[in-house]
Amino acid sequence: MALLTKEQIEAVQDIKTEIVKVTEWKGEVKIKTMTGAELDEWEFLSFTDEATTPKEKSCRVRATLCAFCIVDDAGKRMYSVDEILNLAKKSGKAIKKIYQAAAKLNFVT
Repeated sequence: MALLTKEQIEAVQDIKTEIVKVTEWKGEVKIKTMTGAELDEWEFLSFTDEATTPKEKSCRVRATLCAFCIVDDAGKRMYSVDEILNLAKKSGKAIKKIYQAAAKLNFVT
């Protein structure tokens, strides 16, 4: 296998999407793979004490990953970092379903 050039790497469209059926919400959501920058930000928000307030710590990993991966039809994130707590208030079963799909899609363990 030949080594890729910088131009070839940058030309690849490597952001994948997937539809997740969420029966608790009577519909589906689209999730995507995170960019490298989003992955770094997600890990920082989820796993460092300096990045979160005490209230945010209660919804760190699952809701934060869902917020970083749920996108609209155009592929734009639907939830900002400031809206993670809104998403965390939804059904734990629904969040876990989306989290598991997003974790698999992003190779997050």
